[in-house]
Amino acid sequence: MFCSIIEAIKYHAVKRPEKICLRDAVGEISYGDYYELIEKDADFFVEKGLKKGDYVVLKAEQSVNYLSAFHAIQLAGGIPVPLEKNVKTERICEVMSQVNAKMCVGAQIGEMSFSYEDISESEKCGCSFALPNGGDTGEVLFTTGTTGKSKGVVMTHKADIAVAENVIYGVEMKKDNIEIIPMPLNHSFALRRYYANMVNGSSAILLDGVIFIDRFFECFDKYGATAAALAPAALSIILKLSRDRLKEYRDKIDYIQIGSAQLPENDREKLISLLPRSRLYNFYGSSEAGCSCVLNFNSEDDLPNCIGRPTVNSEIFFVDENCVRKASGKDSPERLVTGGKMLMKEYFGDSELTRKTLVGGAVFSNDIGYSDDEGRVFMLGRNDDIIISGGNKISPVEVETLAAESGMVEECALIGRKDPVAGEIPVLYAVINQRYNEEEFLMFLSERLESFMVPKAVRKINKLPKTFNGKILRKELKKAEGGIQ
Repeated sequence: MFCSIIEAIKYHAVKRPEKICLRDAVGEISYGDYYELIEKDADFFVEKGLKKGDYVVLKAEQSVNYLSAFHAIQLAGGIPVPLEKNVKTERICEVMSQVNAKMCVGAQIGEMSFSYEDISESEKCGCSFALPNGGDTGEVLFTTGTTGKSKGVVMTHKADIAVAENVIYGVEMKKDNIEIIPMPLNHSFALRRYYANMVNGSSAILLDGVIFIDRFFECFDKYGATAAALAPAALSIILKLSRDRLKEYRDKIDYIQIGSAQLPENDREKLISLLPRSRLYNFYGSSEAGCSCVLNFNSEDDLPNCIGRPTVNSEIFFVDENCVRKASGKDSPERLVTGGKMLMKEYFGDSELTRKTLVGGAVFSNDIGYSDDEGRVFMLGRNDDIIISGGNKISPVEVETLAAESGMVEECALIGRKDPVAGEIPVLYAVINQRYNEEEFLMFLSERLESFMVPKAVRKINKLPKTFNGKILRKELKKAEGGIQ
């Protein structure tokens, strides 16, 4: 229906101009006023010399002004490159140099730098703008770089629409949806949830994290929020700070969607108990192939290692070590590949990595999994996380999930340690609780796993190393294990 997110916003601005579009810490704005603000901001960028194809680096904020500037750059023909709000000056300079940025917004880097106040205080000049074409580059999203050097994922406008549709249909979003988004808006997870609400014509509430827990619950009490998009780390904070308070909203919360990292088993079970009638979603995907699989883990599809079913614009298939498409099953897992309209265009300035990742119009992941006869997709872990012990493949996810079910560990991560005989042996790093008894714990695992899968050692750790959005840094654990004799 739409070729760009801006077109969707303009459509709703015409059809329902008074409908509340966004709320932030300052106030609220309707669709009609929001599109007018985008046009005014686009005037500003044109007046400052922005040309079609120019890149603009922005420091992300949880604000209407940031998002308006983001779309204004697109409307003026430029390409926004958002970075995290706490980004260091050195990193901003690095990215600006990499993309040869024309301007910077939110930080003082060079002469062509502007604050959000500069933009918001500008006057409308009345320029005429054509909406972007679907095939034009919409934005460049830089990854955090925790698995190697940071990569710039280039997305087209039509791919942004396809991702938004994956979310809308995946969560069965209603037209009167009001969604809380407390995650950083430079990150694909939060940005794409915002996109979905704009395409859907619903409302989004922008929060700067969930540490101020009363503000989170005020969104339900004062603004009638019906949904929330949370990273596992944010959900964990909510559960710890509010205890069982979510239960009070069980008849108001239509759904909660989780993404960007694995949800700890204890938090998952807690959420199900607090919101037994809500839809609770976990999305599988990446910046390169957004929201390609969705699981309602409060449904009968919630099976061990299941990541759900492909979303509306996605195709999931599997290939062998020679990249040949192949049927997969529980006993014959293969490399997971994603096709669909929501795929990235390329990696910025890296044709070699693009060639290796984007093959035949599909994104080749490093994940190992399979599908069943019902169309459900199962993931056993990343190819480089799979442990091969004595010729046997061990899925860390399978062991970690079972370890969490023991009730003796808060969270854990399984890694492989080099062994002269077996090649690798499994070692478990675990954050234990008061119920932990090592003999009982290993017995629990031994009764449920094949012998080669049972950890040969349990390393007790106070906290697992993670990225800012909750992904476990297994490389750090492997480094630590390498120093243990």
